[in-house]
Parts: sequence; structure tokens; C-alpha cells
Amino acid sequence: MGFGRVAGLFLAALGAVAVLPGGAAAAPPDERVALPPGAEDDLRRTAVVRAVEAVSPAVVNIATDRFIEQRGFPSVRDWMMGTPRRWQVKTQSLGTGFVVDPAGWVVTNAHVVAQGDSIHVKFRSGDGVENREDEGLLAKVIATDPRSDLALLRIEAPGPFPFIEMGSSHDLLIGEPAIAIGNPFGFSSTVTAGVVSAVNRTIQLPTGPVDGMIQTDASIDPGNSGGPLINIMGQLIGVNTAVFREGRNIAFAIPVDRVKSVLGGLIDPIRSSQVWAGFEVRNRGRALVVDTVEKGGPAERAGLRVGDVLGRCEGGEPCSVYGFKAALLKRGPGERVALQVRRAGAAAPVDIAVPLVEHPGLVLLRQRLGVEVEPRMMPQGDGSAAVRYLVKEVRKGSAAERVEIRPSDVVGMLAGVPLESADEIATLLRDIPREQLVPIRVFRETRGGWRWADTEILLD
Repeated sequence: MGFGRVAGLFLAALGAVAVLPGGAAAAPPDERVALPPGAEDDLRRTAVVRAVEAVSPAVVNIATDRFIEQRGFPSVRDWMMGTPRRWQVKTQSLGTGFVVDPAGWVVTNAHVVAQGDSIHVKFRSGDGVENREDEGLLAKVIATDPRSDLALLRIEAPGPFPFIEMGSSHDLLIGEPAIAIGNPFGFSSTVTAGVVSAVNRTIQLPTGPVDGMIQTDASIDPGNSGGPLINIMGQLIGVNTAVFREGRNIAFAIPVDRVKSVLGGLIDPIRSSQVWAGFEVRNRGRALVVDTVEKGGPAERAGLRVGDVLGRCEGGEPCSVYGFKAALLKRGPGERVALQVRRAGAAAPVDIAVPLVEHPGLVLLRQRLGVEVEPRMMPQGDGSAAVRYLVKEVRKGSAAERVEIRPSDVVGMLAGVPLESADEIATLLRDIPREQLVPIRVFRETRGGWRWADTEILLD
């Protein structure tokens, strides 16, 4: 190639570069389309990021302190003198929880707070930097359900607190995004993402087999227990509970529909088995909205509708789901709860008085088994207690009398299902047809302790 051809190519290449006076070459113009201010952040703020931003303020790290007494010789001198001493050693376990109500009600796993002498919950700091000197806020265990591995705590500080919105788990899609937030190995506010791998899994917990669990491949580690599993919209779909240690990224969560059914009973398990209003509420922002109305129940008959917003309840301004539930359970069957609701399309607030009635689970036990029962908290032998149904009276000629059930017996299981809440009893007895033999387990107290017997019963 001759010098002239090389020079021509060289100059052609330089033709794309402007030459400044004095011989300096100018940079080529930037042909990219300029993004408006903030647009780059919008591109980075994916649906997962938005869901995490919405939920993270409601997630808490839980530290459970336990003091164990030691006895021995802490020094050589003590050993030489033969003077044993006593002292206490503080141990701490870590877990995760989340606020479900602005009044400071917190949900976590029962095993996270088991045997704790004091419990502290700590929210994520605004800048994301953890202050290890900050112990957080004291919390109190209100109730636990070891069989479901759920616990309800109450923060002992004034609110309101950020809270998580509950979604649903009955309509989960296999493969839909799932996001876990927790405190694995003490690394607070850790976010992992995956998908819903499967539903209706049965796993073995220390308290026994649990079915209906959600399986996810979002990374779950020790310390994540009790934390939320959320969907892409930032709604709770499960409570992270267990991992399959022999595999990788196989974790399990308690479905939120079960969580919702268990929590009502944890506030006051005895009263929740006795009275029934026929409706449930949820928070929408700071407002209380009617979420479900049972068909044929007292609320429906009184005119309450799904979507009604509670304005005043007995003269107060309700803003707390569980505070409202607790207030409701202070009433007895036959009493009424006066509500003022704001309804879409209504020009003025609507006044509604919802009567409280005996729980339909107890009514069905009377009608189909022929027994009057009394809910009792009874020890389970593992340090926990649960609601059980003690027979007070057996109707003559009833199904219960035919299989020799007596007063003071406890109806434990029916059709293979443990009778642990009045809601479960109502659902079960509505579905069992007449003239069908079903297995029943009855417990009876003897001099040697509680004994159980299995038989079959033909329900009325």
C-alpha cells in the first residue's frame, strides 16, 4: 500500500473528528438520547424493589434473651477452696417477625420466642445502617400456637407502626415471584427473591406434620424464621418457617390464609370459640375495611357489606384490626356492636348494629353430636396449652350417647381432624353428610391420667 493510500485512509478517519483552532481534536458529539431527571432510578426500581420498599419498614428483627443458671467453680481458687458458686449466663436467639397492625401486633414463629425471658424487636433504620447499641423495643408474647408454629406479640410502646398488608394464598401461581425478608445469621433486613416452587407441601416440624405449606426457592437461612414471604405486589403470602437442609434453596412458609384464621383465636382463644359476629375486617391504610361477610351470618342480616369502611365503633375511632377484634371479644352472645360505616354511593354514614351470637361451631356440636361443650385451655404436655372442648352435657338419644361419650370427656378429633377452634368445627360439620360413619377420638381423665379411645360415630 502506497503512502498516498495510507494517508487517505488516515485523513478519512480524521474526517469524523473536528479540529479545534491550535490543532487540538474535539470529542465526537454524544448521540445518546438524554434521560429526564430521575428516569434512571425508575428503570432500576423494578417491581421487586418497590415491593421491598413497601414492606421493609414493617419487618422487625427479634432477639430473644434467656438466662440460664450455672453452678460450679468459675476459678481455680474457688475449686481449691471447695466453694461452688451460682451465676447466670445470658443466651440469645435471633429471628424475624413483621407488624400486622398499626397498634404494634407482631407475628412470628412460635419456636422463635419459645422459652425467652425477654424479647426485643428492632426496626430497620432509615439509612440501613444497623446500630448494634440499640436493643430495640420490648415486646410481650400474647399467645402462641405451637401446632401451627405461630406466635402473636405486642410491642410495649405507643404506635402507630408501619404494617404489612395481608394477601391471599389460596390462589398462588406456581412460578410467581416470591420475596423473603429476614435476619439470617444476624444479617438484618436481608432480602432474597425466588419463585413459588410448589404449594400444599407436607413437612415435619418438631410439633408434628404440617400440611398445606408453600415451597419456595427464595434463600431462607437460620434467622429468617418468622419473617414474611411476599408477592410482587408487596402483600404477605406466607410466614417463612423451615428449610430442607439436605437440599439447596428448598424452603417452606406457612400460607397466609392459615395465618389469618389462627390469629383471631390467638387474641382470646376461649372467647373466639364462643361468640360470632360473621364478619372480618382488614386495614387499608389507617382505615378499617370490612373484608369478608359470612353468608347468613349476623353481620349480613344486619346489613353490613364487604367494602364498608368503619367510621365509629361504640363512639371510638377504630384503626387497629386486632384492637377491634379484642374489643369485640369482650362482648358475649346476645349483645350488639354499634357500627357507623362509610359506604360507597351513600350520601351519609350508615348506622348498623351487629348482634353477637353463639359460635356456629358450638351450635353444630349440639345439633349433630348432641353435646354441650365448654372451651378450655388445656396443657399439651410440651409446656404449651391449646383450646379443647370439654363435654358438659350429653343429650339423651343423641349420637354422642350412642357411643357412650360422657360429661367431662374431651372431644379431640373428628373425621381425622383435630378440633382446635370453633371455626374448624363449623367448617367440618357443615361438610360431613348425614348417615355417614366418621371416626371420632375422645379423651377421658382417669386415675392414671388422660386416656383416649377411637370409635366411629353416626352424626345426627
